[in-house]
Amino acid sequence: MKKYLAITFFVLTIAIVTNYVIVKAATYPSPVGTSFSKELDKNQAQYTFWRTKTNYSRQTYENLDAFTKLTDPCPNCKIGAKPFLDNGDFHSGIVTTLGHVGKFSSTSSTLGNYRLSVWRVDATLLTTYHSALWTMNSNN
Repeated sequence: MKKYLAITFFVLTIAIVTNYVIVKAATYPSPVGTSFSKELDKNQAQYTFWRTKTNYSRQTYENLDAFTKLTDPCPNCKIGAKPFLDNGDFHSGIVTTLGHVGKFSSTSSTLGNYRLSVWRVDATLLTTYHSALWTMNSNN
């Protein structure tokens, strides 16, 4: 019995480590874009991590997924995003729905360190679960 318990524990440990590595690989920022997930609590803005913009391409934001506990998926959930520079400057925001790609204003091509403010635009009492792809250093 102890042998089976030890094998089960070993397999469980391998599964947890593998899952952690896969999640880290999926959310690791590339030089071009970064995918991320956020819980947007009742219309409160959430911030992403800082990223460095190294070329003059226009930044984009692709709404990959949005859902609540009552609506999964939520094709009409409006998600807002606004880029901020580390010097305090910010650029005009965009609003996207599920599956859409928004382009930030051409002023978002300025070089520097950025983070995004992300929020649910339309009113809700539910937590919205959202994932997106933020592209900032593309070759286009």
